[in-house]
Amino acid sequence: MPKALGYISLVLTCFVLLYVVLSIHLAENRIQGVAVKSGLYWKETLKHTNGQGGIIKAFITSKRPSLSARATRFDIAENRFVEHEDNTKPMSILYKTNFTKLPLWDFEDVYLRDHEARKLTCSKSLGNTEDLRFKEAFLHDIQLWLYRGQLNMTEWNRLAHFNNPFGFMEYRYDEIKPAVDLIPKPKSSILLPVPESAKDGCIRCAVVGSGGILNNSKMGKEIDSHDYVFRMNGALTKGYEEDVGNKTSVFVHTAYSLYTTLLSFRQFGYDSIPQDEGIKYVMIPEGLRDFQWLKGLLQGKEATGNFKGVRPLSFFNGHFNESRFYVLHPDFLRYIRNREYCSFAVEKSNGTGLVQVYPTESPVTKDAAIANVTKNPVHLGMQSTLVPVMDKLNFTSLPQWEFDDLYRLDPQFKQSVCTTSLRNSTDPLFNKTFIPNIQLFLQSDHLNVSEWNRLYHFNNPFGYMGVNYTDIKAAVDTIPKLHSNQILQVPTEEDGGCIRCAVVGTSGILNGSRLGTEIDSNHYVFRMNAAIVEGHEEDVGKRTSVYVHTAHSLISSLMLHKKRGFQQIPTDKDIKYVLIPEGPRDYNFLESLMKNRSIPSGAYFKHTPRNYYSGHFNESSYYVLHPDFLRYVRNRFLKSKQLQTKHWWLVRPTNGAFTLLLAMHTCDIVRVYGFSTADHSKYPNYYYDTTHTKLVFFGNHDYRLEMETWSKLHKDKHIWLYLRTSDSGNVTFLETQENGGV
Repeated sequence: MPKALGYISLVLTCFVLLYVVLSIHLAENRIQGVAVKSGLYWKETLKHTNGQGGIIKAFITSKRPSLSARATRFDIAENRFVEHEDNTKPMSILYKTNFTKLPLWDFEDVYLRDHEARKLTCSKSLGNTEDLRFKEAFLHDIQLWLYRGQLNMTEWNRLAHFNNPFGFMEYRYDEIKPAVDLIPKPKSSILLPVPESAKDGCIRCAVVGSGGILNNSKMGKEIDSHDYVFRMNGALTKGYEEDVGNKTSVFVHTAYSLYTTLLSFRQFGYDSIPQDEGIKYVMIPEGLRDFQWLKGLLQGKEATGNFKGVRPLSFFNGHFNESRFYVLHPDFLRYIRNREYCSFAVEKSNGTGLVQVYPTESPVTKDAAIANVTKNPVHLGMQSTLVPVMDKLNFTSLPQWEFDDLYRLDPQFKQSVCTTSLRNSTDPLFNKTFIPNIQLFLQSDHLNVSEWNRLYHFNNPFGYMGVNYTDIKAAVDTIPKLHSNQILQVPTEEDGGCIRCAVVGTSGILNGSRLGTEIDSNHYVFRMNAAIVEGHEEDVGKRTSVYVHTAHSLISSLMLHKKRGFQQIPTDKDIKYVLIPEGPRDYNFLESLMKNRSIPSGAYFKHTPRNYYSGHFNESSYYVLHPDFLRYVRNRFLKSKQLQTKHWWLVRPTNGAFTLLLAMHTCDIVRVYGFSTADHSKYPNYYYDTTHTKLVFFGNHDYRLEMETWSKLHKDKHIWLYLRTSDSGNVTFLETQENGGV
């Protein structure tokens, strides 16, 4: 067993202790925790307010939820607890960012209990322990499973006080309720029956993690000798049976862990989740995406949201059975956190039973922005000391700095000689907005401490707020210095010195358009994300000159669209690859790409980035967009109103938007195909969809603003945008104007 493989799932084992606790509640004798390092399982006291502003000590109790506890809510406007008189509608939504630390409620340690809990028949059961601290912490009849009929409005209003996965804070009732209503009630809450061979009435279980301690342990036979074996995440056994066994009775997962481990560990032979006869699948509902996945799974349809286009049922390879599928209850998850992991100490309280503090001062220098006040944070000259740490959650909307609209400029910029270039426009508003010599690409000599301190004031991908200097600097230092920022040269056959480009998106508007020949007739063709051309050449062409991507879009597109023929990213001769550094995982990807190694840690642990370029990677043809350019695109072209909300830091332009603006800064004449338009409902989501699919608007992008922006640029003749005028695919062309439009 390769040593590295023993550690390959460690990034996913934050839930290992959860699986141990789950198995403890299902077994009657001993749990053999294999490759699991446990910590303290109990803390004697919780501190919380007594409602009068004082701190009281409360030993954990085991009461059932009372009606008053369920009906209590916190009114933000009144800044106090109130009785929720109307339990026929959801309470006002609470947001995590309203709290500076874990809020503690009077009913924090109150849980649903299971009337059908197993009666202990094993004299050696851990439930019969004499350890008083364990007995106080352990609830043998805690409600393990979530299923239809449990989530009425009263229960919703109780659970809406707790963040995911411990409750439904921030979520809407109508987002969660439809999924829960699909979960069948288990015929029995007892997951594992006592084996007939167990004369003493005991159930013996093994919980198997993925720690490297199992490497060459030869524990496989011992593990498989248990009545039941629990595994989780990337439960890789093939080829490692001697060390870890090959039996799986219970497989525990989140939607994300199931999906990503199949992608990440495929190279090690993990091509399907465990499928033993009679296996039980247990899902941890980690967040909204899990309920979206769950709904698709139980309806036998594609999921929505983060897993849009994915059919969850296909991941079970015909072994899914509702009667053997279980979903953990948020109360059980919160019980594990409260009683097994954490010690809560709230030293200050507002007298309401929770800690509720809105941002009042950001953790930066005294001259820095507080909330959203515009101030100059620091002198931006040469500096040798890093600015203090900032956290995007300390701002209730996008912070504005005096230097917010100042950008690095390209010292090598050369003005286009093309008389009809969009950069020679006579439109005063466009000229005021457009910076032709903006620095497009990041390179190794760009990131000193002074530049870090400037960019640290902006959230990713527009800067480096909240991330580690050493990690980012190590990656940036690997980017070779460019000979020229002009990645596209004027073709030798072009007499007018103009560069004509096509930017091709994936919108269904191209389905049946027969524009492939026209697209390929441009000097250069830009594509992004799942740039599927095979089988669609007549509509979208086949050439790709510039391929734009993030690490995530590259990896996920290859997995999600493999069946559609997207076997590899474009590899045309002389192709240019452009990376959007979306966040820390992209810099991690970038550093390993440049060093020609597998990724040593993080989101894409053990992936080898160069493998995704199919032998066509070349440092001289690889570019990384500068955070200043990304922020310029947002600030000057796509400044969404969503940036004034508490979730401002999630909002950014799409990869397609960045690609289009990149083309406008590297080409003279830009034609845009396959971007969504106002009549998007008439077309499928993607041009490669075989049936009509609805366009899904993800919350982190302002699609309507983007459509309006492209339409305005088209009307003002700065770009040409494909607008389909009939189902036959006919279009109306706008002739080149004297002002440089197309």
